[in-house]
Amino acid sequence: VTGLDLVRLQLEIAQGQPLPFNQEDILLRGHAIEARLYAEDPWHDFLPSTGTIVCWEPASIEGVRYESGVEQGSEVTIYYDPMLAKIIARGSHRTEAIRRLSRALEQLRVHGVRCNREFLLRVLRHPDFHAGRFDTHFIASHPELLAPPDRQDFAPLHALAAALWDQHRRRTQASVLRSIPSGWRNNPSQRQWVEFRDGDHTIRVEYRIDARGRVDAEVNGVAHQGHLHAADERGVALEVDGVRRRYWVAAHGPARYVDSTLGSTALEELPRFPVPEAEVPRGGCVAPMPGKIVAVRVQPGQRVERGQVLVILEAMKMEHEVVAPEEGTVEEVRVEAGQQVEAGAVLVVLASNGASGAKEGGA
Repeated sequence: VTGLDLVRLQLEIAQGQPLPFNQEDILLRGHAIEARLYAEDPWHDFLPSTGTIVCWEPASIEGVRYESGVEQGSEVTIYYDPMLAKIIARGSHRTEAIRRLSRALEQLRVHGVRCNREFLLRVLRHPDFHAGRFDTHFIASHPELLAPPDRQDFAPLHALAAALWDQHRRRTQASVLRSIPSGWRNNPSQRQWVEFRDGDHTIRVEYRIDARGRVDAEVNGVAHQGHLHAADERGVALEVDGVRRRYWVAAHGPARYVDSTLGSTALEELPRFPVPEAEVPRGGCVAPMPGKIVAVRVQPGQRVERGQVLVILEAMKMEHEVVAPEEGTVEEVRVEAGQQVEAGAVLVVLASNGASGAKEGGA
Protein backbone atom coordinates (compact mmCIF):
# COMPACT_ATOMS: atom_id res chain seq x y z
CA VAL A 1 0.00 0.00 0.00
CA THR A 2 3.06 2.28 0.01
CA GLY A 3 4.16 1.50 -3.56
CA LEU A 4 7.66 0.75 -2.26
CA ASP A 5 9.74 -2.36 -2.85
CA LEU A 6 10.91 -3.08 0.70
CA VAL A 7 13.28 -5.90 -0.28
CA ARG A 8 15.04 -3.72 -2.83
CA LEU A 9 15.35 -0.91 -0.30
CA GLN A 10 16.89 -3.30 2.25
CA LEU A 11 19.49 -4.45 -0.27
CA GLU A 12 20.34 -0.88 -1.23
CA ILE A 13 20.75 0.11 2.42
CA ALA A 14 23.00 -2.92 2.98
CA GLN A 15 25.16 -1.58 0.12
CA GLY A 16 25.54 1.71 1.96
CA GLN A 17 23.04 3.76 -0.03
CA PRO A 18 20.82 6.27 1.82
CA LEU A 19 17.04 6.10 1.90
CA PRO A 20 15.76 8.05 -1.14
CA PHE A 21 12.84 9.59 0.79
CA ASN A 22 11.74 10.94 4.16
CA GLN A 23 9.05 9.58 6.46
CA GLU A 24 6.60 12.32 5.47
CA ASP A 25 6.96 11.28 1.82
CA ILE A 26 5.35 7.87 2.50
CA LEU A 27 1.66 7.72 1.64
CA LEU A 28 -0.69 4.80 2.26
CA ARG A 29 -3.10 3.98 -0.55
CA GLY A 30 -5.80 1.32 -0.40
CA HIS A 31 -5.70 -1.91 1.57
CA ALA A 32 -3.69 -5.14 1.34
CA ILE A 33 -4.23 -8.55 2.91
CA GLU A 34 -2.05 -11.68 2.94
CA ALA A 35 -2.88 -15.37 3.30
CA ARG A 36 -0.26 -18.03 3.95
CA LEU A 37 -0.87 -21.30 2.17
CA TYR A 38 0.48 -24.26 4.14
CA ALA A 39 0.80 -27.96 3.38
CA GLU A 40 -1.21 -28.96 6.43
CA ASP A 41 -4.56 -30.57 7.17
CA PRO A 42 -6.86 -28.15 9.04
CA TRP A 43 -9.44 -30.91 9.61
CA HIS A 44 -6.89 -32.95 11.62
CA ASP A 45 -5.29 -30.44 14.01
CA PHE A 46 -3.33 -28.78 11.16
CA LEU A 47 -1.11 -31.84 10.79
CA PRO A 48 1.64 -31.11 8.20
CA SER A 49 1.37 -32.96 4.89
CA THR A 50 4.21 -34.32 2.75
CA GLY A 51 4.32 -35.42 -0.86
CA THR A 52 4.81 -34.27 -4.44
CA ILE A 53 3.13 -31.15 -5.83
CA VAL A 54 1.22 -32.77 -8.69
CA CYS A 55 -0.46 -29.55 -9.81
CA TRP A 56 0.49 -25.93 -9.07
CA GLU A 57 -1.39 -23.33 -11.14
CA PRO A 58 -1.88 -19.91 -9.53
CA ALA A 59 -4.53 -17.78 -11.21
CA SER A 60 -3.48 -14.48 -12.78
CA ILE A 61 -5.66 -11.87 -11.06
CA GLU A 62 -5.25 -8.10 -11.01
CA GLY A 63 -3.91 -6.86 -7.68
CA VAL A 64 -2.74 -10.32 -6.53
CA ARG A 65 0.87 -11.37 -6.01
CA TYR A 66 2.20 -14.86 -5.22
CA GLU A 67 5.41 -15.40 -3.30
CA SER A 68 6.12 -19.11 -3.58
CA GLY A 69 9.05 -21.48 -3.53
CA VAL A 70 7.26 -24.44 -5.10
CA GLU A 71 6.24 -25.52 -8.57
CA GLN A 72 4.70 -28.58 -10.18
CA GLY A 73 6.92 -31.53 -9.28
CA SER A 74 8.31 -30.00 -6.08
CA GLU A 75 8.69 -32.31 -3.09
CA VAL A 76 7.28 -31.21 0.25
CA THR A 77 9.44 -33.07 2.77
CA ILE A 78 9.57 -33.47 6.53
CA TYR A 79 12.77 -31.42 6.75
CA TYR A 80 11.44 -27.92 6.10
CA ASP A 81 8.60 -25.61 7.05
CA PRO A 82 5.37 -26.65 5.23
CA MET A 83 4.56 -23.17 3.88
CA LEU A 84 3.86 -23.29 0.14
CA ALA A 85 3.16 -19.65 -0.65
CA LYS A 86 2.24 -16.20 0.54
CA ILE A 87 -0.66 -14.78 -1.44
CA ILE A 88 -1.08 -11.01 -1.22
CA ALA A 89 -4.07 -9.10 -2.57
CA ARG A 90 -4.39 -5.33 -2.86
CA GLY A 91 -7.53 -3.28 -3.36
CA SER A 92 -8.80 0.26 -3.07
CA HIS A 93 -10.49 -0.80 0.20
CA ARG A 94 -10.56 -3.79 2.54
CA THR A 95 -13.61 -5.44 0.99
CA GLU A 96 -12.04 -5.38 -2.47
CA ALA A 97 -8.79 -6.83 -1.12
CA ILE A 98 -10.69 -9.66 0.60
CA ARG A 99 -12.67 -10.33 -2.58
CA ARG A 100 -9.53 -10.55 -4.71
CA LEU A 101 -7.75 -12.81 -2.21
CA SER A 102 -10.80 -15.09 -2.03
CA ARG A 103 -10.92 -15.31 -5.82
CA ALA A 104 -7.21 -16.14 -5.97
CA LEU A 105 -7.64 -18.98 -3.49
CA GLU A 106 -10.76 -20.27 -5.26
CA GLN A 107 -9.00 -20.42 -8.62
CA LEU A 108 -5.66 -21.73 -7.37
CA ARG A 109 -5.12 -25.34 -8.46
CA VAL A 110 -2.85 -27.06 -5.95
CA HIS A 111 -2.81 -30.84 -5.56
CA GLY A 112 -0.58 -33.61 -4.27
CA VAL A 113 -0.50 -32.54 -0.62
CA ARG A 114 -3.24 -31.51 1.76
CA CYS A 115 -3.36 -27.78 2.31
CA ASN A 116 -5.30 -25.14 4.24
CA ARG A 117 -6.84 -23.38 1.23
CA GLU A 118 -10.46 -24.21 2.08
CA PHE A 119 -9.94 -23.18 5.69
CA LEU A 120 -8.56 -19.81 4.55
CA LEU A 121 -11.58 -19.32 2.32
CA ARG A 122 -13.93 -20.05 5.22
CA VAL A 123 -12.21 -17.39 7.30
CA LEU A 124 -12.29 -14.82 4.49
CA ARG A 125 -16.00 -15.47 3.87
CA HIS A 126 -17.04 -15.32 7.53
CA PRO A 127 -19.28 -12.29 8.28
CA ASP A 128 -17.41 -11.48 11.51
CA PHE A 129 -14.11 -11.36 9.63
CA HIS A 130 -15.67 -9.11 6.99
CA ALA A 131 -16.96 -6.81 9.72
CA GLY A 132 -13.56 -6.65 11.41
CA ARG A 133 -14.77 -8.49 14.51
CA PHE A 134 -11.81 -10.79 15.09
CA ASP A 135 -8.95 -11.34 17.52
CA THR A 136 -6.46 -14.07 18.43
CA HIS A 137 -9.36 -16.26 19.65
CA PHE A 138 -11.23 -16.09 16.34
CA ILE A 139 -10.76 -19.77 15.42
CA ALA A 140 -11.57 -21.01 18.94
CA SER A 141 -14.70 -18.83 18.92
CA HIS A 142 -15.86 -20.28 15.60
CA PRO A 143 -15.31 -24.07 15.76
CA GLU A 144 -17.44 -24.53 12.63
CA LEU A 145 -14.43 -23.30 10.64
CA LEU A 146 -12.69 -26.60 11.41
CA ALA A 147 -15.58 -28.92 10.49
CA PRO A 148 -14.45 -31.35 7.73
CA PRO A 149 -16.08 -30.40 4.40
CA ASP A 150 -18.90 -32.48 2.98
CA ARG A 151 -18.21 -33.00 -0.73
CA GLN A 152 -20.90 -35.61 -1.32
CA ASP A 153 -23.01 -33.13 -3.29
CA PHE A 154 -20.43 -32.84 -6.09
CA ALA A 155 -17.92 -35.67 -5.59
CA PRO A 156 -20.04 -38.05 -7.76
CA LEU A 157 -19.96 -35.55 -10.65
CA HIS A 158 -16.22 -35.17 -10.24
CA ALA A 159 -15.85 -38.95 -10.28
CA LEU A 160 -17.83 -39.14 -13.54
CA ALA A 161 -15.65 -36.41 -15.06
CA ALA A 162 -12.50 -38.28 -13.98
CA ALA A 163 -13.79 -41.53 -15.49
CA LEU A 164 -14.57 -39.88 -18.85
CA TRP A 165 -11.21 -38.07 -18.83
CA ASP A 166 -9.43 -41.40 -18.27
CA GLN A 167 -11.47 -42.89 -21.13
CA HIS A 168 -10.32 -40.03 -23.39
CA ARG A 169 -6.67 -40.59 -22.36
CA ARG A 170 -6.90 -44.29 -23.17
CA ARG A 171 -8.28 -43.53 -26.63
CA THR A 172 -5.62 -40.92 -27.45
CA GLN A 173 -2.91 -43.37 -26.38
CA ALA A 174 -4.35 -46.32 -28.29
CA SER A 175 -2.12 -47.67 -31.05
CA VAL A 176 -5.06 -48.81 -33.26
CA LEU A 177 -8.71 -47.79 -33.81
CA ARG A 178 -8.17 -44.60 -31.85
CA SER A 179 -11.41 -43.01 -33.10
CA ILE A 180 -13.62 -45.78 -31.68
CA PRO A 181 -14.80 -45.27 -28.07
CA SER A 182 -13.31 -47.73 -25.59
CA GLY A 183 -15.70 -50.53 -24.69
CA TRP A 184 -17.43 -50.25 -28.10
CA ARG A 185 -19.69 -53.09 -29.13
CA ASN A 186 -21.70 -53.63 -32.27
CA ASN A 187 -24.73 -54.24 -30.06
CA PRO A 188 -24.38 -52.07 -26.91
CA SER A 189 -24.81 -54.02 -23.70
CA GLN A 190 -23.26 -53.36 -20.31
CA ARG A 191 -21.59 -50.11 -19.32
CA GLN A 192 -17.92 -49.69 -18.52
CA TRP A 193 -17.23 -49.08 -14.86
CA VAL A 194 -14.61 -47.80 -12.43
CA GLU A 195 -14.57 -47.19 -8.69
CA PHE A 196 -12.97 -44.31 -6.81
CA ARG A 197 -12.34 -43.67 -3.14
CA ASP A 198 -13.27 -40.26 -1.77
CA GLY A 199 -12.16 -40.23 1.86
CA ASP A 200 -14.27 -42.88 3.57
CA HIS A 201 -16.68 -43.16 0.63
CA THR A 202 -16.54 -45.38 -2.46
CA ILE A 203 -17.98 -44.01 -5.70
CA ARG A 204 -18.88 -46.46 -8.46
CA VAL A 205 -19.16 -44.93 -11.93
CA GLU A 206 -20.80 -46.85 -14.75
CA TYR A 207 -20.91 -45.19 -18.15
CA ARG A 208 -21.42 -45.67 -21.84
CA ILE A 209 -20.41 -43.07 -24.42
CA ASP A 210 -21.14 -43.11 -28.14
CA ALA A 211 -19.19 -41.67 -31.06
CA ARG A 212 -21.16 -38.39 -30.86
CA GLY A 213 -20.22 -37.84 -27.23
CA ARG A 214 -23.57 -38.76 -25.72
CA VAL A 215 -23.12 -40.14 -22.21
CA ASP A 216 -25.35 -42.61 -20.43
CA ALA A 217 -24.10 -42.99 -16.85
CA GLU A 218 -24.97 -44.24 -13.40
CA VAL A 219 -23.06 -43.05 -10.33
CA ASN A 220 -23.71 -44.96 -7.11
CA GLY A 221 -27.04 -46.06 -8.54
CA VAL A 222 -28.16 -42.57 -9.66
CA ALA A 223 -28.80 -42.29 -13.42
CA HIS A 224 -27.40 -39.35 -15.41
CA GLN A 225 -27.64 -38.29 -19.02
CA GLY A 226 -25.05 -36.02 -20.53
CA HIS A 227 -22.79 -34.99 -23.35
CA LEU A 228 -19.01 -34.86 -23.55
CA HIS A 229 -18.42 -31.64 -25.49
CA ALA A 230 -14.61 -31.63 -25.35
CA ALA A 231 -11.69 -33.43 -23.75
CA ASP A 232 -7.97 -32.69 -23.64
CA GLU A 233 -4.94 -33.35 -21.47
CA ARG A 234 -6.19 -30.86 -18.84
CA GLY A 235 -9.77 -32.01 -18.39
CA VAL A 236 -13.22 -32.24 -19.94
CA ALA A 237 -16.12 -29.98 -20.88
CA LEU A 238 -19.05 -32.08 -19.72
CA GLU A 239 -22.78 -31.52 -19.67
CA VAL A 240 -24.64 -33.56 -17.05
CA ASP A 241 -28.43 -33.44 -16.70
CA GLY A 242 -28.60 -30.19 -18.65
CA VAL A 243 -25.79 -28.33 -16.82
CA ARG A 244 -22.50 -27.78 -18.62
CA ARG A 245 -19.26 -27.26 -16.71
CA ARG A 246 -15.53 -27.38 -17.25
CA TYR A 247 -13.74 -29.97 -15.11
CA TRP A 248 -9.94 -29.79 -14.74
CA VAL A 249 -8.32 -33.14 -13.98
CA ALA A 250 -4.78 -34.03 -12.91
CA ALA A 251 -3.44 -37.55 -12.35
CA HIS A 252 -0.62 -38.98 -10.26
CA GLY A 253 -0.57 -42.75 -10.07
CA PRO A 254 -4.04 -43.88 -8.93
CA ALA A 255 -4.90 -40.37 -7.67
CA ARG A 256 -7.27 -38.13 -9.65
CA TYR A 257 -7.55 -34.48 -8.67
CA VAL A 258 -10.64 -32.74 -10.04
CA ASP A 259 -11.49 -29.01 -9.94
CA SER A 260 -14.64 -27.24 -11.10
CA THR A 261 -16.81 -24.33 -10.04
CA LEU A 262 -18.32 -26.76 -7.52
CA GLY A 263 -15.02 -27.21 -5.64
CA SER A 264 -12.08 -29.59 -5.52
CA THR A 265 -11.97 -33.34 -4.98
CA ALA A 266 -9.09 -35.77 -4.45
CA LEU A 267 -10.08 -39.22 -5.67
CA GLU A 268 -8.20 -42.51 -5.69
CA GLU A 269 -8.95 -45.04 -8.41
CA LEU A 270 -9.49 -48.44 -6.83
CA PRO A 271 -7.92 -51.51 -8.45
CA ARG A 272 -10.32 -54.13 -9.78
CA PHE A 273 -8.22 -56.83 -8.17
CA PRO A 274 -6.87 -55.26 -4.97
CA VAL A 275 -3.62 -56.49 -3.46
CA PRO A 276 -4.03 -57.47 0.23
CA GLU A 277 -2.68 -54.74 2.49
CA ALA A 278 -0.35 -55.33 5.39
CA GLU A 279 -2.42 -55.79 8.52
CA VAL A 280 -1.87 -53.43 11.44
CA PRO A 281 -1.82 -55.45 14.69
CA ARG A 282 -4.72 -54.94 17.03
CA GLY A 283 -3.87 -52.08 19.36
CA GLY A 284 -1.19 -50.82 16.98
CA CYS A 285 -0.47 -47.09 17.34
CA VAL A 286 0.93 -45.79 14.05
CA ALA A 287 2.92 -42.80 12.81
CA PRO A 288 0.56 -40.16 11.37
CA MET A 289 3.27 -38.94 8.96
CA PRO A 290 6.95 -39.56 8.08
CA GLY A 291 9.36 -38.24 10.67
CA LYS A 292 12.05 -38.80 13.28
CA ILE A 293 11.36 -40.33 16.69
CA VAL A 294 12.39 -37.72 19.27
CA ALA A 295 11.37 -39.61 22.40
CA VAL A 296 9.70 -42.84 23.52
CA ARG A 297 7.77 -42.25 26.73
CA VAL A 298 6.68 -45.84 27.53
CA GLN A 299 8.12 -49.33 27.86
CA PRO A 300 6.71 -52.87 27.55
CA GLY A 301 4.48 -53.88 30.44
CA GLN A 302 3.67 -50.31 31.42
CA ARG A 303 0.05 -49.34 32.15
CA VAL A 304 -1.11 -46.22 30.27
CA GLU A 305 -4.17 -43.98 30.52
CA ARG A 306 -6.23 -42.66 27.64
CA GLY A 307 -4.49 -39.64 26.12
CA GLN A 308 -1.10 -40.47 27.65
CA VAL A 309 1.84 -39.63 25.39
CA LEU A 310 3.49 -42.74 23.95
CA VAL A 311 5.91 -41.36 21.37
CA ILE A 312 6.99 -37.90 20.20
CA LEU A 313 7.58 -37.56 16.46
CA GLU A 314 9.40 -34.64 14.82
CA ALA A 315 8.56 -33.48 11.30
CA MET A 316 8.67 -30.13 9.50
CA LYS A 317 10.26 -28.37 12.51
CA MET A 318 7.31 -29.39 14.71
CA GLU A 319 6.83 -32.06 17.35
CA HIS A 320 3.73 -34.29 17.28
CA GLU A 321 2.49 -36.46 20.10
CA VAL A 322 1.15 -39.96 19.45
CA VAL A 323 -1.11 -40.76 22.39
CA ALA A 324 -2.93 -43.80 23.71
CA PRO A 325 -6.49 -44.13 22.32
CA GLU A 326 -7.61 -45.53 25.69
CA GLU A 327 -6.20 -47.12 28.81
CA GLY A 328 -4.31 -50.38 28.43
CA THR A 329 -0.94 -52.09 28.74
CA VAL A 330 2.05 -51.64 26.44
CA GLU A 331 2.78 -54.96 24.72
CA GLU A 332 5.48 -53.82 22.28
CA VAL A 333 7.61 -50.76 21.57
CA ARG A 334 8.86 -51.02 17.99
CA VAL A 335 10.88 -47.81 17.72
CA GLU A 336 13.63 -45.95 19.53
CA ALA A 337 14.76 -42.33 19.76
CA GLY A 338 16.56 -41.11 16.63
CA GLN A 339 14.86 -43.60 14.30
CA GLN A 340 13.29 -42.41 11.01
CA VAL A 341 9.81 -43.83 10.33
CA GLU A 342 7.35 -43.69 7.44
CA ALA A 343 3.68 -42.77 7.70
CA GLY A 344 1.66 -45.72 8.94
CA ALA A 345 4.58 -47.44 10.68
CA VAL A 346 3.56 -49.21 13.89
CA LEU A 347 5.23 -47.46 16.82
CA VAL A 348 3.66 -49.05 19.90
CA VAL A 349 1.26 -51.98 20.38
CA LEU A 350 -1.23 -51.77 23.25
CA ALA A 351 -3.37 -54.44 24.86
CA SER A 352 -6.65 -52.67 25.46
CA ASN A 353 -10.40 -53.17 25.36
CA GLY A 354 -10.72 -53.51 21.59
CA ALA A 355 -8.98 -50.21 20.74
CA SER A 356 -6.96 -49.99 17.53
CA GLY A 357 -5.02 -47.02 16.27
CA ALA A 358 -3.84 -43.90 18.05
CA LYS A 359 -5.12 -40.39 18.17
CA GLU A 360 -2.53 -37.82 17.14
CA GLY A 361 -2.24 -34.28 18.38
CA GLY A 362 0.29 -31.50 17.74
CA ALA A 363 2.59 -30.53 20.58
